[in-house]
Amino acid sequence: MTVSRTRGIPDPYRARRGLTPEVERVLRSRTNATIGSVNPDGTPHLARVWFLWDDNRVYFEGSSATRKARNIAANGLASVLVKGKAADGSTLVVLGQGTGRVLTGDEAGEICARIRGKYLTAEGMDPVSRYLDGIDDAVGELTPGRWATWSLRSMKAAIRALPEYEDDDTWDRWFLPESE
Repeated sequence: MTVSRTRGIPDPYRARRGLTPEVERVLRSRTNATIGSVNPDGTPHLARVWFLWDDNRVYFEGSSATRKARNIAANGLASVLVKGKAADGSTLVVLGQGTGRVLTGDEAGEICARIRGKYLTAEGMDPVSRYLDGIDDAVGELTPGRWATWSLRSMKAAIRALPEYEDDDTWDRWFLPESE
């Protein structure tokens, strides 16, 4: 089987560019994000976070003492990776890259409350917020200038077209499910 390529990248791995309604739907979903920043020695630093998508920015709560906050304050670079679902139910991975800054004070407190509102029930809001207020004093703000998304739709279609692929049960026999 021949796989077409663009600039050497097999087409099933080609990223789509841009901020589309489908990307925004993933960014509004209640899932975790992975924030990327750059350490002083140039190596990447990754951290899983709760996040909020608002006004073309990604916000995430944390302590100003964390590595991600110190990195972003030092060099102003950040990225976000979110795994969600496309409209057809397939996995869609969204990557945003851009500039970042660290917010503190009242502005950070207001955004923290909105982030928590996305993830906590009304019953959990007060006790969890009291705990987090004691350790989180900052919000990271990422303004992506570039977007890329990946879906394995075309790869799945190609696998389903293999002569050995018999029926809908074949997928479950060939692939192990994702772990929680």
